[in-house]
Amino acid sequence: MNATEAERAVLGAILLDNTVLPIASDILRDTDFYMPVHRDIWQAMKRLGDQGQPIDLATVTVSLLNNAHFEEAGSTVYLGGLIQQLPSASLIKVHARLVHNDAIRRALNTYANDIVAQTTGTVGDCGAFVQQVKDKLDDIVGVQTDTPWRTFDETAREALKDIVDLANGDEPGIFTGFASLDRHLSGLRPGSLTILAARPGMGKTALALNILRNVAITKRIPAAMFTLEMTAKELDMRIISGMAQISGHAIRSGKLSHEQWDALFRVVETFKNTPLLIDETPAISISALRDRARRLQIEKGIRFIVIDYLQLVSSTNKRVSCRELEIADISRGLKALAKELSVPVLCLSQLNRGVEARADKRPFLSDLRESGSIEQDADNILFIHREGYYDKSKDANTAEIIIAKQRAGATGTLKLRWNGATTTFSDLEF
Repeated sequence: MNATEAERAVLGAILLDNTVLPIASDILRDTDFYMPVHRDIWQAMKRLGDQGQPIDLATVTVSLLNNAHFEEAGSTVYLGGLIQQLPSASLIKVHARLVHNDAIRRALNTYANDIVAQTTGTVGDCGAFVQQVKDKLDDIVGVQTDTPWRTFDETAREALKDIVDLANGDEPGIFTGFASLDRHLSGLRPGSLTILAARPGMGKTALALNILRNVAITKRIPAAMFTLEMTAKELDMRIISGMAQISGHAIRSGKLSHEQWDALFRVVETFKNTPLLIDETPAISISALRDRARRLQIEKGIRFIVIDYLQLVSSTNKRVSCRELEIADISRGLKALAKELSVPVLCLSQLNRGVEARADKRPFLSDLRESGSIEQDADNILFIHREGYYDKSKDANTAEIIIAKQRAGATGTLKLRWNGATTTFSDLEF
């Protein structure tokens, strides 16, 4: 089960025409080569290419001096044989894909045997085992085999269309329903990752639910929420509280007036056929989240994703050695998910406790908990700050939304009205 002739063709083509090395490198991993001598020659060629050196019989031979596999194969004579086969540099992609696909088949065959061996005995947590298998399969087949080049002319025309749509009043992105926030952000764009961060009690989940309500319930745009902390029923009660304008305390107690009962039933009636899906799996891994989001887009056509919250997502990368690297892996995964599905992703995040120790408790980017990579990966970073939460002499019903980062626009601060009884935000009236 090996494509040794295709391997020889790839290496011979590079010797004939060094310019095809980047094409092959875009498809192949070092481990894709079945024959050790071919793997060593490939690595030597890449080293020479990285150094800007010519790749020919002489330079490759010098680079592989004292290499056991190379000496056993016949060194320079073996290299010369690669060229004598007259490989076609124009077929480099075809031959490289043959090598890569053969490597995948070998890896799948080996892993299939591992799965059989592991399932012969007792499997503890079947769900965790299945997820482990899926993660391993992603590792095996997850190499990009074609660079997604797009011409500037093509993307410029798409950008022009967005501008025309905006001029005509159309919404190319997902609008939050808060006029002041939408003016600043021009909507949440497909492929963007927005981080909404605050200290506990500031209203992160409340603002996210307000946005979801506008998107999925009011505008009927298919959306999904991954809630890792609260249950779906708890979220429903908060949405009902806000829409019916009944305090959360009254709803939880069940002691409602006739008018409140009427309002509650009217609100629940509007939920019929609402394209909002809620996943309440606790401590979901980034790979499981990605798989479910893909499935939801295929089956339900979701166009918006909310995650509550980042620090409760787990990484499946066993190579990360500390929590900061794990969070970095997760934030990269969320940005990749947004780009892959071409949907806006709104992810909530905690802030460090250091905010509480300062006299001015307005958050900064450095307060993002556990990882500076969140700042790097996010397109937008929003903070919620309510001065009245800390200082009872201040207006308890005003919240600041601090736009600390906006990749495509300016930073700034805007204000929303906060209603603690119904845990809802609304635009301030001017």
